[in-house]
Amino acid sequence: MSSDMPTSPKHSEEINGMTGPSALLVNDFPMWFVINHFGFVMNRMMASVVSDDFYETMLPVKPRKAGIKNDESITNIDMALNYADYPVEVPLL
Repeated sequence: MSSDMPTSPKHSEEINGMTGPSALLVNDFPMWFVINHFGFVMNRMMASVVSDDFYETMLPVKPRKAGIKNDESITNIDMALNYADYPVEVPLL
């Protein structure tokens, strides 16, 4: 489950609304239902076609719920405000 990390730097005034997934989806049954009956919605949210096996790794949601909420209320906001402190490093082969 994506916690919706920021893709560009932001000022505190720009951060409003949700910074993570909908509270409804951060539960086992709704997430299972969406994955199994509305996979096309998940593909749209991920902006690509993703294997069903990948979505199955998101279940169960319950053990991840505290971390998702932490990302939403602390980590994602800090990453948006201090974007330069979180460089993406990709190893080259």
